[in-house]
Amino acid sequence: VAKREGEIEIRLEPREDKVRGHLKRLLLTVALPGGMLRRIDYVYGEGDEILFDLSEVAVNPVLAPESFELKLPEGTRVLRHKAKVPK
Repeated sequence: VAKREGEIEIRLEPREDKVRGHLKRLLLTVALPGGMLRRIDYVYGEGDEILFDLSEVAVNPVLAPESFELKLPEGTRVLRHKAKVPK
C-alpha cells in the first residue's frame, strides 16, 4: 500500500486469536529506493499504539570498542551470581 510518494507501507495483522491478544497490527514504512526503514507503528492487543519515526538511520556504522565498555558510577557495588551446579 503506497503511503506517500517514495514510500511503501507493509501492514502485518495476525490471523490467530491467540496472537491477536498480544499484537493487533504492525505497520512498517519503508523509503524507496533503498528500502530504509522510516517508521514502526504497532498496536498491542489491548489497543495501545506505539509509533517510532526513524531519521538519520546509519546502517553498519563504525563503533569504537570503548562504546561497549561498562562504565559504572563511583561507589557502585557489583554483585556476582554463580549458578549452583547439581552434583
